[in-house]
Formats: sequence, structure tokens, C-alpha cells
Amino acid sequence: MVKQRAVFAFWAAMGFSGSCATRGYDGPKLPDDQVALIETDSTTIHAVDGKTVDASKVEVRSGERLLEIALSEFGSAGNAITYSWSQPLPLCLIARPRHVYLVRPARFQGVWGPEIIDTNTTQRVAIRGPDDPSGCPGGQR
Repeated sequence: MVKQRAVFAFWAAMGFSGSCATRGYDGPKLPDDQVALIETDSTTIHAVDGKTVDASKVEVRSGERLLEIALSEFGSAGNAITYSWSQPLPLCLIARPRHVYLVRPARFQGVWGPEIIDTNTTQRVAIRGPDDPSGCPGGQR
């Protein structure tokens, strides 16, 4: 039953919002069993595998993906509205087909870094602190 809910959640996300997602790969639209969806919270996906997308929702090929993530956070301090942003930071994700991922900011000793949550499993699957290496383990990107 839990697996059925996860599959339904993926199809619901792809069906209702996948069509609004920016494609993070070249060529024709791929079948759902070859792609994953990445959404953001207070971040922007600047690029996928070197392709500039500047989006908050991106469909990517499954497999090893190098994302460039920037902080784009609104907030308030007293009577003022604040906006924080950063240069994009590289972060590697092993994207599984039919999974939905959430990129959000995490704090490390006062410095921000992106983390990615697999919403199908609710597990953190990638994180980048200020001293972490930038590339994917495969090294091709």
C-alpha cells in the first residue's frame, strides 16, 4: 500500500506539475520511466549537467546529474522584507526514475549549502557543505 501511494504521488506530481517543469536535457520528451522531477524550496536550479535552466521545477534524465543550485530566499526582518541569494553551488544527484526530489537550503555553521530530499522515501540523498567537493563521483561532469 505504501508503494502504491509513492507511485501515485509521483504520477500526481508529474501529471499535474510535470508539464510545467523545465526540461533539463536536450532532445524529445522522455518516457516517465526514464526521468525524475526536481522541485525547489527557497532555491533555484541554475543548471543541470552544464545546461542553464534557471528554474524552480526541472525534469531530468535518471542517473548521475550535476546540478548548480543557488539560494533565492525571501524573508522579513522587523518591518523590512529581505531577499537572500548566492552564486550557484554544484551538487551531485543520482536521480532515480519516477522519483520526485526537493532541493532546499541547509545551514552549516552560519553558511548555507543545498540539500536534496527524495520525497518518495523522505530521505536526504545529497548535501553540500562549504568544504565539500563540487563534482559527481564519476568525474565526467
